[in-house]
Formats: sequence, structure tokens, C-alpha cells
Amino acid sequence: MNRTLFKFLAGVADFCSTYGVVNSSGVTNLPETCAQEMCQMRTAAAHMPSESNNNADLAYARMVVTKLKQFHAEGLIPNLRPQWLELEASLAPYPTVDRLGFGVGFAEAVGLAAASRPT
Repeated sequence: MNRTLFKFLAGVADFCSTYGVVNSSGVTNLPETCAQEMCQMRTAAAHMPSESNNNADLAYARMVVTKLKQFHAEGLIPNLRPQWLELEASLAPYPTVDRLGFGVGFAEAVGLAAASRPT
């Protein structure tokens, strides 16, 4: 089971490592992710372009690398690929939003304006 899971997790980590875009601040962003189909506008009649750094996608990428590190610590896999550790260290923070009356909490994703802003 662990060998099968390792192959799957390694593939996901490799994909995220190559799909992520590192900005000038060294932060790796996951562009146009929003796996929830139009995130913030999913109930609107008009289609909304994809957003970046969806919280579920960021969490999944982090979970994959965490599990690979656990397998390595338990001696189940030989070596961790350097790009996995680089991804973990540089992955964008979870997006947040300040909602009036509720305070700061997790947002579904970073909208187009924020994602395209130079950093």
C-alpha cells in the first residue's frame, strides 16, 4: 500500500513543483487553481475566470510533502527530492479575507487582482 501511495504522492508533488510559479519574493504560487469551479462566483450566472492559490490546493500540496517526509523518516522511501522541500518551504500562504463583523478568516482563493499584482 505504501509503495502505491508513494508513487501517487510523488507524482502530485512533482506536478505541484513544476506547475508552481515562483515570484520575485521567492513565494511559489499555484496559478489558476480554484478546484471548486469558479470559487467565489460559483452561484453566479456568468463564468468567472480561474483564481490562484486556492486554499484546498495549497493544503493538498502541503499534505503531500508532509506525508512524503513521514515516509522518508520511517525508512519507507530512500530520498526526498529537493524540489519537494523547496515547494514546501516557498508555497504561498493560505489566502485570507477580512469579513465585516466576522474578522479575518480563510478565503477560497486569491482573486484575479491580487494574484496578478506584482510582489
